[in-house]
Order: sequence, then structure tokens, then C-alpha cells
Amino acid sequence: MKRPALLLILLFITGCASLIYTAPDYQALYGASAPKQRILTPEQVILAQQQHKISFTHDVKPILDSRCVACHGCYDAPCQLKLSSIDGIDRGATKQLVYDSARLSPAKPTRLFIDADNTTEWRTKDFYPVLNERTDSPTANLDNSVLAKLLDLKRTHPQPATGKLGDDYDLTMDRELQCPPVDEFPKYQHEHPQWGMPYAMPALSLQEDGIIKQWLQEGAKVEPLPPLSSDILTEIEKWENYFNGSSLKQKLVFRYIYEHLFIGHIHFQGHPHNEFFNGCAPPRPQVSR
Repeated sequence: MKRPALLLILLFITGCASLIYTAPDYQALYGASAPKQRILTPEQVILAQQQHKISFTHDVKPILDSRCVACHGCYDAPCQLKLSSIDGIDRGATKQLVYDSARLSPAKPTRLFIDADNTTEWRTKDFYPVLNERTDSPTANLDNSVLAKLLDLKRTHPQPATGKLGDDYDLTMDRELQCPPVDEFPKYQHEHPQWGMPYAMPALSLQEDGIIKQWLQEGAKVEPLPPLSSDILTEIEKWENYFNGSSLKQKLVFRYIYEHLFIGHIHFQGHPHNEFFNGCAPPRPQVSR
């Protein structure tokens, strides 16, 4: 084959590949991206109930807890995407590794509720959205959502509900994770069509999928947490005073106890089962949304 003809063929193949991987211009379609207010006001909650909109607390979170949080609930969740609370969902995902044995300098931690106060701050730490942050419309809320696209990919390429997994799935501990933002998703779905979510698991049921999609279409809104009761605030104050004792003995012992306690979640017996607190964060429930 003559060299000019070969070059033309290579250019044609390269052009086809670039078309396959080209994402829509989301900014031109839906405007600039910026974090949204996800928490409803009390008045908006009443209106949403009257309009029979999907409830995050009652409809969406039980699905996430049963099908997603097993993998996406820890500090080192894939792509650091935590689906156990709206704070984690709204924060989104990142390509940064939590554990990187090849790094030579300290890494800045990215602990939810601790190392940034809001979604805007997480965007400065290389976290990108998995929810739509552009124009608020039913079309944009699905088309500009990585979460929606991952669910669609699983629906388009379902896996058997039983039997052995194929060779398409990598379940090794040191596997290289793929964490595509929405503009990189065409390449991801072309190279890994079997990697829809839940990864290496059967798809959500049609009902579950419909609930998640409707919630996304409606803007991924969330009911506010109920205010902390006076009883729990009294309990917190009691323990804070206890751990901040002024004697030398108290300072020594409680510093030792704190070093073992601060990484866990604290639940006070007799209070609502979904109220947990962290020793180094503001006094608010952290896993009940």
C-alpha cells in the first residue's frame, strides 16, 4: 500500500475515534456550571409534597443505602464518591487517590464534613459534580449528570443476575479506577460499556431506576434535617465539658481517649437511630440525609 493512502486511512480512523469520544458542549447547551442549593426550605418541602415529588429521605436514600453505599460509603470509596449523604453526592467525585504509595510528599486529606465546608470549596480541590450544576431543567438534569449516565449505561448493557462475571470486570484491590467527568463520559462508555453502575452487580430494578431518574429530573432536592433536640444538645455539651477538663490528669487521659475516638461516629443511646456525630466536626447528624 502506498504511503499517502496509508496516511489517509490513519487520519480517517483517528477522525472517527475523535468523533466517538466527543462530548456535547454542555456549556453552550445548558450554561455555566456552578453548585446549586439542594436543601429545600420548609415551605418548599410542603409544596413538593403537594406536587407528589420524589422524596430523597423516603424514596431515594433507601435505594442508595441498599444498592450503592456498600462501595460508595467510605473515605476511600471509588473516585471518593460518597453516596451515603447529600453532602457526599453533591461534592461529587475526583481522580485523586486516597492511598498512593508512589507519592513522595504528604497528601492533603479530603475528609467529608472536615476538609471543606461546602460544595464550592470542594470544586477548588478537584472534585467534579455527578449531578447537574447547569440550567435547571428536566432535560439538563439528566443529560448533564454523570450519575444518570452511569445508570443508563448499566441499563443499556445489563449483566446476568446470576452466574460468573465475565473478564470485562476488574475486581483487584490495586485496579486503576476510571473516574470520568461528564465531558469524558463518551470515551468511558466506548472503552468500558459493561462498567455501568452498580459496578459488577445487576442493574437497579425498573422501579428503583425510575425513582432515581425522577429525583434527578426534579433537581435532586433534599429535605432539611430536623433541628437537634434540646436533649441531644445538652448531651453534647455534657460530653464536651467532660473531655475538656482542666486538670493535668484529665488533659493526659482525655487526649489519649480522643486520639482513638475522633475517627469514629458517636451515637447517643435513646436518641433517634439515624443521628451520628463526629468528634472533630460541628454538632450535627452526619449520616441521616
